[in-house]
Amino acid sequence: MESVSEAARQFWIRDGGSVYPYGQAGQRLEEALVTELVARGVDPAWIKAGRDATLPMVQGVDRSWDLVISKDGIPLAAIVWKASSAASFRKIMRNHMQELSTIAADVRMRYGHPDLYRIRPHLGFVFIEEERQERIALRGRGRRHARVELRSSTLSRVSDHFYERLIETRLYDNACYIVSNGDPKSAPSQPHRSMELGSFIEQLAEDVLVLAARHERNGITLNAYFKLLSKKNDISNLRTQGDEAAFEEMLSSKLTEDALFELKQGFCTVNDPTKFDDRNFDKILKIASAMANTGTGAEGVILIGVADDAQDAAAIKRFSSVNSIEVGGFYITGTMHEIDRLGRSIDEHFRWLVSKIRSAKLTPRFAEEVASSLTPFTYKGYLLWRIDIRAINTPVTYDGKFYVRSGPGVREVSGDAIVDLVRKFDTRET
Repeated sequence: MESVSEAARQFWIRDGGSVYPYGQAGQRLEEALVTELVARGVDPAWIKAGRDATLPMVQGVDRSWDLVISKDGIPLAAIVWKASSAASFRKIMRNHMQELSTIAADVRMRYGHPDLYRIRPHLGFVFIEEERQERIALRGRGRRHARVELRSSTLSRVSDHFYERLIETRLYDNACYIVSNGDPKSAPSQPHRSMELGSFIEQLAEDVLVLAARHERNGITLNAYFKLLSKKNDISNLRTQGDEAAFEEMLSSKLTEDALFELKQGFCTVNDPTKFDDRNFDKILKIASAMANTGTGAEGVILIGVADDAQDAAAIKRFSSVNSIEVGGFYITGTMHEIDRLGRSIDEHFRWLVSKIRSAKLTPRFAEEVASSLTPFTYKGYLLWRIDIRAINTPVTYDGKFYVRSGPGVREVSGDAIVDLVRKFDTRET
């Protein structure tokens, strides 16, 4: 464990500069994790880090992970690491929470079908927090003797419940939480016994070796793996299989109150499901651009087929005879009734939507990102759609204008505010 502990200890050391060397620190952490895994029997040829760390999908690859372990091309595990400095904790912690939930839920949904459960990879995350100094006023006898003392403090109370829920709901199999302070002479601490470095590495290595042996014993080759994953490459079969627990957790969590989360009841007008609602679709894309303009590293989720309130659900029932089900205070209505009225198959509607997004009035590079993230899935027989929003390295526009989130809606950014928006993308923190 010493190599990983040393990498964590050095993480917040600025090496004489004023900016944290996140890239170098992250690389040291990845190399240390590889060293420890190899020492426990994991073949180094199985391990890919950085840009080479990809999870295969039916169409393309998932590049959300920092470390991916695969044997013969079949993924066994995926690890992501996040870091939060003392200065930026409150600013970016919510983004980290959103991203950790989003990328894991996406994988769980892809492997949600019972036939895929036995091949789904181990998921884990490492979170490194900078210990900070807080000024605490202490009083002696009478107010005259008040003094200020510096005490070490972490914001672990903020993240405790969230990390535990990620494990309890099985979004992640494993987690490691480390706190260090940038002092070369100070060892990092581990606030949570259930998220200690030693158990994290031991469980990760064990699960990888067990899964690799299971694949070999069951004769799962790369071709067999993709056959299971793709279900004959039928998008209406593969992508409509959802992990119900992950989906329910997403709707029930506090993340639904975040500006990086949005629900829409469907693609068509409520009172005429044969008519695609272009105005509403434009609003969805405008919201997507506003989410991406939250800043570097921002990630959001838009779910389509879920009504915000009982009134909308009742209207859909009145015009389309669809009975909704309530989950986490929201109402699942689905979109299959719309697609049927439009006279399309799921595959046809999917391809049509992808084409429509790619030709939308979005920044071209961002439009491609949005189109590639569109995913249909089912929940208890209801067809839903998910769009994952990931900020690129610059602000994006919709119809030539910049938008940001403002409460549940969006507002246009103009004048000097555009300069402030651009500055959000100058940070080097991850």
